[in-house]
Amino acid sequence: MDYDPALARELDQELGQLPAEMLLDFIGKEIGSAFYNRGVHDAQQLVQQKAEDIVEALYGLERG
Repeated sequence: MDYDPALARELDQELGQLPAEMLLDFIGKEIGSAFYNRGVHDAQQLVQQKAEDIVEALYGLERG
């Protein structure tokens, strides 16, 4: 990505309380669901892996 001095000047502005809250609201509305869905997906994978670990541990306890 090329350096854009105009963009750097815009981003170098300090945010006040209200603009910061508006920015967070915007981010939450626009991309919040993507982060939420990714978290749900990651949790789903973790639970699935733990369930597989339990099944393997139970097979290890079988006598035969």
